[in-house]
Amino acid sequence: MIPPIIRVLLIGSSPLAAQASAHMRCYPELIVNHLVGPSAYPLDYQGAAAAFAPDVILIETLCLALPDCGGLTALMQMAPVVLLGNEPDEDLVLEGLKLGARGHIDWPTEGCARLPAAIRTVVSGSPALSPRITAHLLSHLRRQWLQDALHTTRGLAVQRGVAG
Repeated sequence: MIPPIIRVLLIGSSPLAAQASAHMRCYPELIVNHLVGPSAYPLDYQGAAAAFAPDVILIETLCLALPDCGGLTALMQMAPVVLLGNEPDEDLVLEGLKLGARGHIDWPTEGCARLPAAIRTVVSGSPALSPRITAHLLSHLRRQWLQDALHTTRGLAVQRGVAG
């Protein structure tokens, strides 16, 4: 069940994060607490999250490139996470998804139209991925499945003594 008021913790220091923060303040059902980082990194993200008790956490994707993103990883256990960014490095987003993020929004490309809905979707327990990241994730999975199939086929052939 989606609460009538959604507490959003936003972590990021770029103009992108500031724009997203300002945009979300246009929605009365979203209460936003914007922690500016990583320029002031390390902030006490866990302490701030515990005090604010967010329903969802938005993390600027670039924060995942920091040497010590362990604090961010721990945050993903406290509330659902949506990654926010427009980096060309889709693999960084995949790493965030592996760490536990449930969504990604390309900001500002699609963010203005999709951000509030994505927040509600993730709070309800479903994933919310940008089309670009969904396509990259499917491509990544297909490559992995193909590698697995090749290894399995070769492994079976070796076991049967057919392969050389």
